[in-house]
Amino acid sequence: MTAMSTAVGAGFLAHGLHVGMVLAGLWGLAALLLPHVITRFSAGPASYDDHTERVTALRVAVGAGAPGIAAPAASPAAGSASPARPTTVRRSGPVALPLAVPLAVVASATAAGIHAAVAPLHLREDAAAGLFFAVVACLQLAWAGAATRPTPRLLRAGLALHLGLVGLWLLTRTAGLPFGLQPTPHPVGAWDLTCVAWQLAAAAACAATLRHGVPARCPGWFEWHSSTRAAVGAAGVLLALLSLSGAPA
Repeated sequence: MTAMSTAVGAGFLAHGLHVGMVLAGLWGLAALLLPHVITRFSAGPASYDDHTERVTALRVAVGAGAPGIAAPAASPAAGSASPARPTTVRRSGPVALPLAVPLAVVASATAAGIHAAVAPLHLREDAAAGLFFAVVACLQLAWAGAATRPTPRLLRAGLALHLGLVGLWLLTRTAGLPFGLQPTPHPVGAWDLTCVAWQLAAAAACAATLRHGVPARCPGWFEWHSSTRAAVGAAGVLLALLSLSGAPA
């Protein structure tokens, strides 16, 4: 009777944890996207002004000599022997890659969703493992939210977090864990392969941003590249397919 009560209690706890993680994920997604949506639709005619400003800036850049584009030659002064040579203005220093930060945010949030989805099942089997997955999901989701204002320290932390999780996954699939935590290797499944792929994508995006320059902020949803926006839909489809397929976690 006591064992049955414990099992029922663990089931309720796992279900509550799953619902809480889903709600937290929805809240995080809304917090990331709603401000950009509101700004987009409340801006009104400002989009035309932004376009005009960009066109003007481009014309100024071409006139001054954009990277790799020769500036127009100056008109020769009266009596000068030869016209001035065209000059080329080259950009120095790192160039920020604004598309890498949104990819890191999407990949980390997706990996968090996978960890949250498998946490209840692991909690039923082993409380420590289930809590570990729940904590990792919270960390990845919190990092994704913080990365909307990226800093070099935050990106280095994200790189270490996601690569560390990939390394831990490799250890559990090849040798197990010491101290009796996992005596034998765990079989490889669709859930963990998908999660590892997203974590590698997040780590690669962090490394690319650190190498090319850290932008002041993560671009808004409507400034994302179409491939990055498509990644959001792909993440949702993959999670739904994994859930419906009944693949082991």
